[in-house]
Amino acid sequence: MGMPLRRLVPLLALLLSLFSMAVASRAMVAEWTRLRDADQAALALADLKTALVAAEMASRERAPANALMGQGASAPEATRQWLAQARGRTDRALEALGAALHARAGQPRQALAQHHLEQALGQLRDGRAQVDAVASQPQGGADAQAIRQAVLAMAAVIPELGPATALMADELQRAAPAQAPPVQSARMAADLREFAGLLGSHLTAALAQQRPLTLEERLAFERTRGRMDQLRGQLALRLDDAGAGDPVRDAWRAVNVSYFSSGIELAQSVANRRGQAAARGLDPAGFAQVYVPRMEAIVALRDQLLARVSAAVALEAVDARWALAITGSVTAATLLLLGLMAATLKRRLLDPLGATVQVLHAMARNDHAVDLPVVRRRDEMSEVVDAVAALRQHARRQEEMALERSQLIAQLNESSNTDFLTGLPNRRCFVDAASKVLARAAAQARPVSLVLLDLDRFKSINDRHGHDAGDRALVAVAGALKTATRAGDLAARMGGEEFIVLLEGCGESQALQFAERLREQLSRLRIALADGGVLQLTASLGVAVQEAPDGPLDGLIRQADAAMYQAKSLGRDRAVLVPPGGGVGPEGA
Repeated sequence: MGMPLRRLVPLLALLLSLFSMAVASRAMVAEWTRLRDADQAALALADLKTALVAAEMASRERAPANALMGQGASAPEATRQWLAQARGRTDRALEALGAALHARAGQPRQALAQHHLEQALGQLRDGRAQVDAVASQPQGGADAQAIRQAVLAMAAVIPELGPATALMADELQRAAPAQAPPVQSARMAADLREFAGLLGSHLTAALAQQRPLTLEERLAFERTRGRMDQLRGQLALRLDDAGAGDPVRDAWRAVNVSYFSSGIELAQSVANRRGQAAARGLDPAGFAQVYVPRMEAIVALRDQLLARVSAAVALEAVDARWALAITGSVTAATLLLLGLMAATLKRRLLDPLGATVQVLHAMARNDHAVDLPVVRRRDEMSEVVDAVAALRQHARRQEEMALERSQLIAQLNESSNTDFLTGLPNRRCFVDAASKVLARAAAQARPVSLVLLDLDRFKSINDRHGHDAGDRALVAVAGALKTATRAGDLAARMGGEEFIVLLEGCGESQALQFAERLREQLSRLRIALADGGVLQLTASLGVAVQEAPDGPLDGLIRQADAAMYQAKSLGRDRAVLVPPGGGVGPEGA
């Protein structure tokens, strides 16, 4: 017999504790923390790129939007496709940003960033609507103020994305404090690209209408130009000192050459309405085709800065992993013992215990088909399995007895409420069910009708043809009742040759029509006799109606009974209705 678990587990735990204390060190914790921070920084960097790309795509969408507004309703299909593709890129980028924020649900500032993202989406829808409204006008026919408002509405999307960008950047800087300078520079480059796009957008109305800038447009242009100069100065302080051969330095020089020495001068020349660009008479589409490519150097600078951060974070993660691997070699013996303990617990305790728990859960659902685990060693676990097996056997016996008892009770209830010959409810069952129907009809102010049926000269049928013929006649009448009644109607055998039907929601005319149809159906019945003859049935029916049920069932039955006897006195084979006042009236067919 193997060592009992109650001894084995403490022994393994003691060995694990001794080795754990021997190899535990502050370095292990520090390196693990460094690796965790590096991984978090990598995730935060990916989300920061997502946020910056979302802002970039929303900014890029303004170029084809401005082009479409300049060309108006006569815009070529190429411009419309350009805008459709740009809108698709924006939507996908914003959807990716929304997913990144959703993954941070519950974190500080996430709700604020999510709220501003929703504001950005709303602002984007409003801006697109304004762009489409301007673009629906003939070329040159749009109001300058409408164009400016559309431009500003599209530009207002970008600030709403700021909280999400700030959230991602702060997470990155907390996880990798050393990367704060290039992260901030990348954000400045993203802002610079946005202001460059906005600078060109300020010219849209003037280019569309081929006129000089208004005072308001010039002031907006100069304000944006001033902000760009500030950002340029700040970036210069950060990037001009980069070493030779540094990709970031090369990207910064490309920005100065491609944009600040060319692109911004193009925008300025259009704003001043002089120079070669103005002489060419550029419209917003032509201006965008020339101006936008010169901003790509700014995006390349941003990406180069983020690539520097990504490389540094990846290197930090590699260093941390190497440190963990070296430190982990010291704890190999502990991990080996831990694995031995885990394997032993799993094989001898956890696996059979888990399977036993599944059996217990199945037993709680009255499912006894789940197999118990096979425990080959005789220990505490085998005792548990044996006890559960005995418990399941006892539970099976209890369930079998309960099932037999419930089946017996159901059979007794069925036989006590059902007429043995016809299969219809008997008088007691009908009275119980009819009382509930009357109460419900009274609460809903709905009429109820009661039809009492008695077979004519039934005694002579028994006397002349035997009780077997009478029984077959009763069964045939029950079948006719089942066919004639609706799903919610109550039909029963009251005793002898009397049957009764309670119709909920039926007034005088409906009840009398039902009784007449039933009478005709019974008159068409043919009962085959033992001697080869055929027996034809007729019945007398009494109908009583309560338009607003407020009386007892007995009273309604007495009224229908009186009407039924009147039908017999009038010659049988007819239906007589009791008016709502209670007197029996000679109505029938």
